[in-house]
Amino acid sequence: IAARRMGYRVHAFEPQPEVADCVADYIEANGFGDSVVLHRIALGDRAAEIRMRPPGNNSGGSNVQLSGTVGAVAAMATLDSLDLPLARLDCIKVDIEGAEPMFVQGAKDLIRTHRPVIYSELHPTKLVSTSGVSREEYLNFVESLGYRTMQIGPRLALAPFDRSLLADKRRLLNVVFEPA
Repeated sequence: IAARRMGYRVHAFEPQPEVADCVADYIEANGFGDSVVLHRIALGDRAAEIRMRPPGNNSGGSNVQLSGTVGAVAAMATLDSLDLPLARLDCIKVDIEGAEPMFVQGAKDLIRTHRPVIYSELHPTKLVSTSGVSREEYLNFVESLGYRTMQIGPRLALAPFDRSLLADKRRLLNVVFEPA
C-alpha cells in the first residue's frame, strides 16, 4: 500500500513455493501488480541450487541450506547479478533467518552504488549455523561498507546500536544500517 501511494516499486524475493504462491495471490487480489514484483528465488552470495530447511510451525522460519537433501529445492542468486531496472534503491529489508551476511555479500555493488537504508534481523543462532558468522562479525562487515548500526528506540527514533545487547545470546535483535 505504501509503495503504491508513494509511487515506489517493491521487489520481493521468496524462494519457498507455497509462500511465494500466497504472495502472488495477495499481489493479484489487491491489484498491486503495478508496484510489487515477485521474484521466486533466494538471494545470497552465489548462484546455486539450495534447499530451504523446513520451518516447523513458523512458515517464516525456513532457512537456506547450501547442502543437504531435506526441504524444497530453490534457486539462489546474488542481487548484484540480477538485471533489475533500478534507477534508485532506497531501502532494503532483509530477514532471512541467518543468511543476511550472505545476502549483503551478494549485494555489495548495489549497496555501494545506491547507499540504501538496510533493515536487518540479527538472529542469535541462525547467523552462525547458516552463514558461519557471529552477530558481531555481521555488524562489522556491514559497517565496513560505510554504514553505522542503529536501533529503533522509543517513538521510532533511531539511536546508535548498543552492542552490549549482543551479550544476551538468546535475544533476537533488529537493527537499521544507515549510510555513514
